[in-house]
Amino acid sequence: MATKQFSTGEVLTASDTNTYLANSGLVFVAGASFSAVTEILIDSKFTSTYRNYRLILDCQSSAGGNVFSWQLRSGSSTISTSTYQYQFLSVDGTTVSASRTTGASSVRIGANDASAYHALTADIFCPQVAEPTRIINVFNRNSGNSTESIWGANTNSTSYDGMRISVASGNMTGSYQLFGCRLP
Repeated sequence: MATKQFSTGEVLTASDTNTYLANSGLVFVAGASFSAVTEILIDSKFTSTYRNYRLILDCQSSAGGNVFSWQLRSGSSTISTSTYQYQFLSVDGTTVSASRTTGASSVRIGANDASAYHALTADIFCPQVAEPTRIINVFNRNSGNSTESIWGANTNSTSYDGMRISVASGNMTGSYQLFGCRLP
């Protein structure tokens, strides 16, 4: 969508407001609350309407020391092939660690401490385009005492329409919101 330039004295109509102001930036696509689940399936939400997406995950609690994972989905089927890779940087107090994984069946998007609050923001690039889908996210864990930054991808040049967020063990409770990023 083109950005409209307004000039002095020009009247801003309701149509202009709806088209250029109210619908600019991030547009809500999906969201839900979840309670004591092992996975969140977000299907049929990646469309050609948006090239990139923003995910916000607020996890009020989770049972056990879990690793949070992200996978793409197509036609309500999870893609669990060994085409994922990721690199993460973890900061816990003054301890910094890093790791790189290739040939994985998912992308690690964070790891938690039992019964703590967790927050995640992730940018998802080109899931509906026939090129590798990338994810960049920040995961805050242990009620703010540590964080992880993750850069990952599914290296297939395939179009996907959904995603799966899961925990390795136990369960999670919270909410998520998915937004489409409008082009200017």
